[in-house]
Amino acid sequence: RTAVNVHPCMYDAYGMTLVESAAFGAPSIVNGGGKVGATSLLGEGKGCFAVDLGKVVSDRISNGYSGGIDEDEAAPIIDSIQSLLFTTGGTSSSDGSGTVEDASTLRQIANEGRCRALGWDEMACCQGLIDILDELP
Repeated sequence: RTAVNVHPCMYDAYGMTLVESAAFGAPSIVNGGGKVGATSLLGEGKGCFAVDLGKVVSDRISNGYSGGIDEDEAAPIIDSIQSLLFTTGGTSSSDGSGTVEDASTLRQIANEGRCRALGWDEMACCQGLIDILDELP
């Protein structure tokens, strides 16, 4: 069983893996320094969490690196994810702090994401498009 889905890209027009993992009750960790479309559907703290991976990526680009990251570069990312998921005595992510208090809070967030993911079907997509078109002059 997957506890979380890590979606580290800087940009993804939609990010279907976020919706798929949410549908199976696994919240996603997304790059807070990037843009992933599905985060709008799920909602931060309601199916996905943002961790800022932008500095690691921008440092690599500015230094001309390509390929995978080494252990030293991965350490701050791992620390961010661990502090997000395993902070004890922290505050719930529902208050926007980005930390998870305990396993039951993580399950609650996973369930919220699951409901949102499964509630988005073709009819909801069409209605969303109609709502956008109705707002046009």
